[in-house]
Amino acid sequence: MRGSRGKALVVLVLAGACGPGCVHDMLDDDGLPGQSMGTYRVQATLTSNSCGPGAFGALDAWEFEVKLAREGSVIYWNNGTELVEGSLAADGRAFSFSDQLTMPLSERKGAQAGCTMFRQDTASGTLDSADADKVTGFTGSLTYGYDQEKGSDCSAVLAQAGAAQLPCKLDYTITATRE
Repeated sequence: MRGSRGKALVVLVLAGACGPGCVHDMLDDDGLPGQSMGTYRVQATLTSNSCGPGAFGALDAWEFEVKLAREGSVIYWNNGTELVEGSLAADGRAFSFSDQLTMPLSERKGAQAGCTMFRQDTASGTLDSADADKVTGFTGSLTYGYDQEKGSDCSAVLAQAGAAQLPCKLDYTITATRE
């Protein structure tokens, strides 16, 4: 369920508590667990960037498609690459996702420190309706936070990725419309 180690951005990678077999047993006609909420075109706009211009492939604005489904207080997000699981508030509208991805990029060799980076992904927002059949869109935020493991030397990776420093983060606002 994790993305490739070489790609650090543009794919929301969040882990779910339910393993692949568990999810497969509950899939609906769209390949999602629970009740389908439809497919959405999401527009993401960069609002702050402490990593540096273009770091980790960050764009000022980008679009992607996502399918949503819900089951009780769980909301599912399928971007075509990953199926991720998040929480849906009691009001049936507020949602959130969070996970940390560990990316071991190089091993320690003698006196040379290795490089292990972390990426903390968070997303939160509000659906425009609590009724799954009537959701026509949502708004929210998406954040990618980057750091390195204590004792790591990721300076070469940072230079290659165009990042100025660690820790750093990229914040986006997101607006989605049902297709």
